[in-house]
Amino acid sequence: LCLAWPVGFPMLGPSLVFAILYYWSRREPYAMLNFFSFTIKGYQFPFALCFFQLLMGGNIWMDLLGLVSGHLYYFLKEVVPAEYGRELIHTPHFLVVLMSKYQSGGAAPSRPAGAAGGAPVGGGGGGAPRPPPPQPPRWGGQGHRLGGN
Repeated sequence: LCLAWPVGFPMLGPSLVFAILYYWSRREPYAMLNFFSFTIKGYQFPFALCFFQLLMGGNIWMDLLGLVSGHLYYFLKEVVPAEYGRELIHTPHFLVVLMSKYQSGGAAPSRPAGAAGGAPVGGGGGGAPRPPPPQPPRWGGQGHRLGGN
């Protein structure tokens, strides 16, 4: 919101969406995506969107503002705790309490003393391990190949 007045953007919704997209692309850098029949990796997706916006003659300043703010959030949330051992951004406590009932174990999330920012710790809330997935059905019969003799 502080940047809306200096840069003259009345609404920052697209920048917020682009920041979330950029954060996802940093968390899933090798996810394969199809973008207008081009296969790209997750870390390339924000830049492909900027390029496509530029190619279509649009204004990329809101996308760049989202990219910068998403990178700042990623740096403060993931890199700083992993490299320096300090968390500068914390989830508000009321959200932790509110969302704890939706975890699989029902317990509030806790982070061990030496845990880094983005690394998953533990099994996701405790409780009993998940049962194995069900086996696919075995249909009887010999089957018929289509298009053959």
